[in-house]
Amino acid sequence: MKILKILSPVLIVLAIIIFLTEKTQNQPIKTNPPVIKIGLAAVSVEIADTPEKRTSGLSGRTALLPNAGMLFVFDNEDYHIFWMKDMNFPLDLIWIGADMKIVDIFKNATPDTYPKYAFKPDRPAKYVLEVNSGWLGNNKINLGDEVVFNLDKPK
Repeated sequence: MKILKILSPVLIVLAIIIFLTEKTQNQPIKTNPPVIKIGLAAVSVEIADTPEKRTSGLSGRTALLPNAGMLFVFDNEDYHIFWMKDMNFPLDLIWIGADMKIVDIFKNATPDTYPKYAFKPDRPAKYVLEVNSGWLGNNKINLGDEVVFNLDKPK
């Protein structure tokens, strides 16, 4: 009888753990970053969709993984200007219009350009993608190329 009294609470706890484990295992876990596709190339991105995230961007980081980038999401199409303040490595910049086509690019923006130079597109854009310098050329990305991505919270 004593063993039943001890086992009973243990069995109840085990049953609860098994129940909760099965419930949580069936829930989708979002661990993969969003992916942007341009032609045959793909980039895993961090999203900068708030004023704070857009201001800090990739500043202060020492590197960016290959085929990784940061996507800046703006509320409106405009001539969004970028600079290399507090950057430690060069970038390629890709401005993307609301029609999801590349409207401008700048290759090899280097940290030493700040504060003398800022990068402004020739046409308005709603998004800007920053990737490692050389990514544009390595993937043969050009003006007018179509960009495909799906954000969880579209702006």
